[in-house]
Amino acid sequence: DGTVAICAALCLMLSPGDVLPWHETIRTFPWDAFFLLAGGVALATAVNDSGLDALLARRVLTKVHRHWQLTAAVGAALCTSNFVSNVAAANLLLPLLAAENEDKYSDTHRDRILLLVTLACSFAFLFPISTPPNAIVFAATPELTTRDLLHVGTIFTLLCLLILILALVIYL
Repeated sequence: DGTVAICAALCLMLSPGDVLPWHETIRTFPWDAFFLLAGGVALATAVNDSGLDALLARRVLTKVHRHWQLTAAVGAALCTSNFVSNVAAANLLLPLLAAENEDKYSDTHRDRILLLVTLACSFAFLFPISTPPNAIVFAATPELTTRDLLHVGTIFTLLCLLILILALVIYL
């Protein structure tokens, strides 16, 4: 949890012997990556608090066949997790899908849907905001551009999507 990490960092900064000096930490902290990830979480929270997520789920997911519903959910997870952090995308989509599918399908089928959507949320390689590792590498490597991430990330995202489609065909 974030609270544990903050407490540990404060203990290191306040301990005698300058284990983790405050001024050095503040100067070298990757603020751009921090604000990038925080912005993604804030965006997902705004979508959730405004009710936009529930509106989209009702409009899209209730009017289609279950295979198209799963395809739409996986596509939404894949797209959303590339523009906000993958954790925020999972926090946004999984409760909606669980509530939407509670009455319609057996627990096993619903769990498979949630598993596939969770995996799709993890396939975020396009932008620095997509995952914390992307943001850390982007902040630590000045010669890396967003265009570089986009080119390589597209290949990995499509490859993972292909694997997910194969899993969808095999397991559902």
